Parts: sequence; C-alpha cells; structure tokens
Amino acid sequence: MAQTQQESKNQCMIKAAEETITELLHRTQILETRLNNPDLPEENRAQAEEDLKYIKSVLEKNKELLKKMKNEHRRPMLLISVLVFLCFFCYSMYVIFYGP
Repeated sequence: MAQTQQESKNQCMIKAAEETITELLHRTQILETRLNNPDLPEENRAQAEEDLKYIKSVLEKNKELLKKMKNEHRRPMLLISVLVFLCFFCYSMYVIFYGP
C-alpha cells in the first residue's frame, strides 16, 4: 500500500514537472519573439534577456529532474522484467531436461 502511494506521488511529481516544462517552453518562445522585435527599447531588451537566461536555467534543471524521476520509475519495471525472464528460463530448462 505504501508503495502505491509512493508511485502515485511520483506520478504527480512527474506530471507537475512536465507541465512546468511546457509552460517554460511557451514562455521562452514568447520572450524570443519579443527579443526579435527591433522596436523593443534597450532596457526592456536587457530585462527580457535576463528573464530568458533565468528561464532557460530553470528549464534545464526541470528537465534533469524529470529525467531522474522517470529513471527511478523504470527500476521496478526492470526488476519485474528480469524476474519474469528468469522464471521463464528456469521453466524452459526444466522442460528441456525433465520433459513436460
């Protein structure tokens, strides 16, 4: 029961990280479009560039965090797959040596 709660919590965290990444990507596109405007005043341009740098750093951190969380989610599945393979292998060897 505790493991399912942990899995549920991990799923919520993964979903939240994905939503944050999507939101940051959208904001990055808006800022880049804004920076491409030649009529943008210099002080607004400097502020937009700082914001863009900050958003990109947060985006990278969130991507790394998401990657790490997804990796942790794969470990139990890998363990289950290995156990199923070993069971199948042992059964196959039994059938080969001792018959059905």
